[in-house]
Amino acid sequence: MQQTHIISGFSELKDLLIEQFKVKRPREMIRLHFTISRDRLLIHDYSCHQNAITIVHSIRQKHLNTKLKGNAKILCLEALAQPYPALFLNEYFKLYGFFKL
Repeated sequence: MQQTHIISGFSELKDLLIEQFKVKRPREMIRLHFTISRDRLLIHDYSCHQNAITIVHSIRQKHLNTKLKGNAKILCLEALAQPYPALFLNEYFKLYGFFKL
């Protein structure tokens, strides 16, 4: 995956979170965090962990949320190919997620 696709994928995931929870902060001020719960991959707003979206309904079956499109979908599929998808996404977010303190 190219860096531009990774950055775009995280931006698309942020947009999904912004839309779902009506987040008022600019995209670059949103920090994402990924966790796994009961075979599901979740994306959280780091500043409010209660705001979470299931982006993969089944890790084993690779059943993605239908709202994932474009580079976000590709990024999630790449994560599912890894032994620890949440760790992979959290590390990649630190490198490519464009977050300002």
